[in-house]
Amino acid sequence: MTTSPPPQPVIAWNSTIEVADEDLVERVLAGERAVFETLVTRHERGVYALMMRMTRSREDAEDLTQEAFLKAFENLGSFRRGARFRPWLYRIASNAAVSTLRKRKPQADFDPDWNADPAPGADDLIAEDELRAVLAEAIEALPAAARALVHLRYREEMEIAEIAEIVGKTPSAAKVALHRARETLKALAGQRLDPRGGTR
Repeated sequence: MTTSPPPQPVIAWNSTIEVADEDLVERVLAGERAVFETLVTRHERGVYALMMRMTRSREDAEDLTQEAFLKAFENLGSFRRGARFRPWLYRIASNAAVSTLRKRKPQADFDPDWNADPAPGADDLIAEDELRAVLAEAIEALPAAARALVHLRYREEMEIAEIAEIVGKTPSAAKVALHRARETLKALAGQRLDPRGGTR
């Protein structure tokens, strides 16, 4: 009696291979409009977190996240080949947030002096493990642009070059701005500590 070989498992070749964002963009531009939903699924949480960090409003963050993806879809034809999709998308989102904030607050609150020199000791970060709560409070007190920089660098873990694409600055200007944001953060955190090192 002969036995037939066991059936071979069906392997979904794409189940473990994530298609690059830029390849998905090409597919959308080629007519597969539904593929854009994959890009939304991948990045909506990150965009929403950035919008929350900048606006500190759940309603605004939700609206701006939807607006960012709508604008991205409508302007996908202007996406430059060879560029990276995430910085391009985040720049659309951050510009939308800045536009919203301009209607509410003075420009100085969200448009710091990007070209100013960093203060001495800008590389000295406050120890997060000791001052987590204080830092969280201090971050919320930063101007919107500074909050965005801190969020992109330390929460999203983006490189300076990628952040520079998002804020529309040169890498050196973005690095200076991040240093200044960190200095401001240190000062704000220091104001929330008593001389013995505890929180007020």
